Amino acid sequence: MQVGQVSESIEVSAQAVLLQAENASVGTVVENKAVVELPLNGRSYLGLVALAANANTMSPSSGQAGSRQGGDRASQSISVAGQRIMFDYFTLDGVTNTDPNFLTYIVLPSIDAIQEFKVQAGVYPAEFGHEATQINVLTKSGGNAYHGALFEFLRNDKLDAIPLLVYRQSCHKQPFKWNDFGFELDGPVRIPKLFTGRDRLFFMPTTRPNASGRIPRESTRSHGGDVHWGF
Repeated sequence: MQVGQVSESIEVSAQAVLLQAENASVGTVVENKAVVELPLNGRSYLGLVALAANANTMSPSSGQAGSRQGGDRASQSISVAGQRIMFDYFTLDGVTNTDPNFLTYIVLPSIDAIQEFKVQAGVYPAEFGHEATQINVLTKSGGNAYHGALFEFLRNDKLDAIPLLVYRQSCHKQPFKWNDFGFELDGPVRIPKLFTGRDRLFFMPTTRPNASGRIPRESTRSHGGDVHWGF
């Protein structure tokens, strides 16, 4: 009897899910790595909303919010899937974060505190509602180890190049000062000899009181110019 050849084969097969059948919403998740490492003018996560498909952050802002002194919230101009900018709905860790007066966010978390956020458009499941566009933010949770960070971002006209038009007109650069500073700290809650929160209770405070300002020229002051500082 002739001995046959011994052979061995392994077959691996998998089928990709082509359609999400649970709901009809379309969304894009922006994770922590992108939030922290991508360049942001002003370090606001809303500048990354445009990474989502069919999202636009260059729409005209609402004049109503500006007239009601909405501050930075009045300049929010996010349009997703062709919707108007007042059709955005914000949540923070599953809690409503939408100001009904300006139809924009109430709390703007620091990018150092954000784990990820998701921009959604379409027909949503029952957990969402109110508006056509959903912007859901998830903040970081604490852990069993203590972590912290201090940061300071500085912009100053002394460090900027002279613009071409300013150079040709032989005039001075417009003064500009920007300081963006803050901290983030997280870890388990611990009260010596009373309570240890490892694997149970954590904390994560963060703050970002940025300050910026433009100092007008003498000609601007004579026409009612002023210095504006924002915190």
